[in-house]
Amino acid sequence: MVERHDGRRLRVALITSAPAPYRVPAYAAAAASSGWDWHILYCARPYIDPDIPLTAPGVTSHFLPGRFLAFERRFVHADPAAWRVLTEVQPDVVITTGFIPSYLLAYAWARRHGRPHVAMTDGTLCHEAHLSAVHRALRRWVYRRSAAGIGASRASMALLQQYGMPADRGHLAPICTDNRPFAPLPEQPRPVDMLFSARFVETKQPLFALEVAHRTAERLGRPVRLRWLGAGPLEPRLRERAAERARTVHSEFLGWRPQAELPALYREARLFLFPTTWEAWGLVANEACAAGVPVFTTPEAGCAGELVVDGVSGRVGPLDAEAWSRAAAGLLSDTAAWSRLSQGALQCVAPLTFDAAAAGLVGAVRQALASPRPGRPSP
Repeated sequence: MVERHDGRRLRVALITSAPAPYRVPAYAAAAASSGWDWHILYCARPYIDPDIPLTAPGVTSHFLPGRFLAFERRFVHADPAAWRVLTEVQPDVVITTGFIPSYLLAYAWARRHGRPHVAMTDGTLCHEAHLSAVHRALRRWVYRRSAAGIGASRASMALLQQYGMPADRGHLAPICTDNRPFAPLPEQPRPVDMLFSARFVETKQPLFALEVAHRTAERLGRPVRLRWLGAGPLEPRLRERAAERARTVHSEFLGWRPQAELPALYREARLFLFPTTWEAWGLVANEACAAGVPVFTTPEAGCAGELVVDGVSGRVGPLDAEAWSRAAAGLLSDTAAWSRLSQGALQCVAPLTFDAAAAGLVGAVRQALASPRPGRPSP
């Protein structure tokens, strides 16, 4: 079965943590392209972008009432209301996006009611290397019994296969932003040497970014202008260190800025520093590349090797301030080399669109609906 024959529009239910600016527009695009009703079950209200629009034709948002716990690397939510909402919606397909209790309850609902299940993940083998044997066994159980899978990246697709999902069941739905507002303007001036945009926490390494800027300035023989977007517990220490480096690094702290202001801020930068030690993907890299800003990042960033390709759209390497500053100084003093990476960044980000993500979502649902034995592994 690919479509219903009783006159009712087909219904898809997807349960996830909270509305995110890199996914909500993809749900709207999936509803528009498929003609189905999409019901999104959220475990929390928006906390990345409170002003994100949650209504669109064919998309209904449901907010589960239970409490949640959000950590740097984990989100935990357990609410039996998920079962009640699914019973009211009666979806034809259920998509879950992880393995917290509320998601597992939705998976159990699908199994209990004979509805095909689709597993969706932005995880990678690198970022799930710390999991226990129990966590791994649970993933194998669910992925092998899912009618289709959705991965946020090629690395996520590899993860699904590692846990037993056949390659032909996987569908790519990339993490993306709206590239168009970030597009460079003709003769765009770029007075900001470096841009950093993230929470000021240890895993994002803002102090390392400051050290890179300092060493770059020493190599160039002039001060470097570094713009900071974000906030977090390391901010007092970062500001103190920035004051000590004020002679070589002219820091500009802007805090968190509304989404509408970001394109102009990115377009003024020449390099984007993203020295993360743990990141499933890194949407800020999309924003930088869409603005034609080469990205410096680490192999621990999920976007490394896919969006940020070393020597093509930026530089990828371990946290070595000397190596990063050498490469940064080279690009800041070589217009032709910078232009090549800037164009590479634009080319690498171009395929990562909401329409591409919607195609992955819709393709997975179609495959799940066509499965002869929904939710069960192939014999």
